[in-house]
Amino acid sequence: MPSKEQYQIAASMIPGIGPVSARNLIAAFGDIEALFKIKGTQLKRTGGVGKYFASTILTYRKAALERAEMELRFMEANDVNFVFLTDEAYPKKLFECADAPLILYYTGDLTVVNEKTVAVVGTRKATSRGRDTTGNIIKNLPDAGIKPAIVSGLAYGIDVTAHKEALENDLPTVAVFGHGFDIVYPVAHTKIAENIVNAGGVLVSEFHSTSKRDPKNFVRRNRIIAGLSDATIVVESARKGGAMVTADIANSYNRDVFAVPGRINDKYSRGCNHLIKTNRAMLMESTDDLLYIMNWKSDHKKTPGRQKQIEFNVQMTDNEKIIVDLLSEKEYCDTDVLTNLSGLNIADLSVALLNLEMKSIIKALPGKIYALNK
Repeated sequence: MPSKEQYQIAASMIPGIGPVSARNLIAAFGDIEALFKIKGTQLKRTGGVGKYFASTILTYRKAALERAEMELRFMEANDVNFVFLTDEAYPKKLFECADAPLILYYTGDLTVVNEKTVAVVGTRKATSRGRDTTGNIIKNLPDAGIKPAIVSGLAYGIDVTAHKEALENDLPTVAVFGHGFDIVYPVAHTKIAENIVNAGGVLVSEFHSTSKRDPKNFVRRNRIIAGLSDATIVVESARKGGAMVTADIANSYNRDVFAVPGRINDKYSRGCNHLIKTNRAMLMESTDDLLYIMNWKSDHKKTPGRQKQIEFNVQMTDNEKIIVDLLSEKEYCDTDVLTNLSGLNIADLSVALLNLEMKSIIKALPGKIYALNK
């Protein structure tokens, strides 16, 4: 009799069962095991399945169970674990994403992704400036009393630099594979992968050990990098590339995105500059920018008497005063938070925000976020 774990892994191996369809099937059956026990006629009558999809499931489910049994043996021999989409241990940030993988294989301490997480990504052809910038961003985090897990893809360039800097600065780090745990790619980074686990980090992948090597898989893994992260930082990138894909996905998840600007003629600054120019990333000059926008810095220096100065020197309406008081307390807020906390309707809030901007009391940041103009 197959185990629950075998059923779960097998479900991820049936062609056509992706992140979205898996959620629909779980909703329909209540348990993924039913997918392997239900009769064909009943499966075809299940809403949202259809005859063609049902036929695919019926054709492949026996072979999938056999492959899942082999995968479990591989996992036991190689100290690999997994979490299923409905498991309590499944990373909550990733679960929030509509296209979260059905299965997440891992080795190491998966719980590090439940704390603060920052993705640091960029080109494989990193310049010395890019590597230095990556190092400065990461090493300044513990100096500020913040120790987020650094998430990246273990690729050459910015990715591996981020992992190395995290290890050197005693920060947990998360490497997301675009392949199964039967290999480490690039092979040259095998030792770094081992160090990540030994230092309390984790290696993760949605791909089983017999998955075919496919360049498309490295694009798919970018959504996991973005999904596991509270914020994504693009250090260097051309206009096209994996880092730009990760930034776009992070934006689609409504996560904060930062980009390090560069000279306009530098090939690997064009992607970052484009993200900033098109309002898809916040300009990042130092670690302080990340800490400020994410509200992770506990020792912000407030200008003494600033609120009093505003009240005395600038005439404000009652609505404007409410917003200024909130931003003084919260450092920054998006429009949804301001609406909830202020009690103002959208129309009144919009008018007050516009007037405060014109008076140079507040500033607008990407993502409809507002802060006092310090």
